[in-house]
Amino acid sequence: MSPPNESNGFLRVRCNGGLNQQRTAICNAVLAARIMNATLVLPELDTNSYWHDDSGFQGIYDVDYFITSLRYDVRVVESVPEIRKHGRTKKIKSFQLRPPRDAPISWYTTVALEKMKEHGAIYLTPFSHRLAEEIDNPEYQRLRCRVNYHALRFKPHIMQLSQSIVAKLRSQGHFMSIHLRFEKDMLSFAGCFDIFTSHEQKILMKYRKENFADKKLVYSERRAIGKCPLTPEEVPLVSCFPTNYKMRIPGSLFYVSSLTGQTSYDK
Repeated sequence: MSPPNESNGFLRVRCNGGLNQQRTAICNAVLAARIMNATLVLPELDTNSYWHDDSGFQGIYDVDYFITSLRYDVRVVESVPEIRKHGRTKKIKSFQLRPPRDAPISWYTTVALEKMKEHGAIYLTPFSHRLAEEIDNPEYQRLRCRVNYHALRFKPHIMQLSQSIVAKLRSQGHFMSIHLRFEKDMLSFAGCFDIFTSHEQKILMKYRKENFADKKLVYSERRAIGKCPLTPEEVPLVSCFPTNYKMRIPGSLFYVSSLTGQTSYDK
């Protein structure tokens, strides 16, 4: 069935975090719009944090395909439309709200929906992990999957580039590509310093002080309590990784090889 003819208003969201978190936030935004019977404005992507990428939704995903794929679930528009009031044309002003982390459906059907009906549009920011993961409604969970695996399709030039990269990797033999998040920002945030040299620890501590809120951590305990990502050397040990495969690690890399004792740092 198509969404109801009458919409309760417009929903804007600002996705934040890494690329995976933002993709999840897009899925949640579609579901939030469905829950509130709202018209979803194309989600805004984070352009000001670690990635410094201003491509936006339109620069990464196929917008027409996204809108068409979801036409039976939610109504999607590229921007908040203009309205004519007292002889003047202006855009609807969105009321800004900060959703609770892992907010339940009830928050969207009460607090958020009330403000939407009052103002015509709401702007939810930040929107990473702002809708509960566990929802006892199979159709809602299926909608999340439809967004992630069907509606979100990269633009043709991105697809072509990714296919050429994979083809080149395959031509060099079997491989596994794994995103460890073993990177300077994640290591600094988590306080995973103890396996690094004193010089590298100073770099990480400086980055942490400059970019994250002050929080007392016992650095020597972080790995023992599972707060640190696996190192590239640990992955084969816990995953039965075939020794004749190559391991490709995307993203920035900052680590000490426990096998060679050499430091690798690549921006």
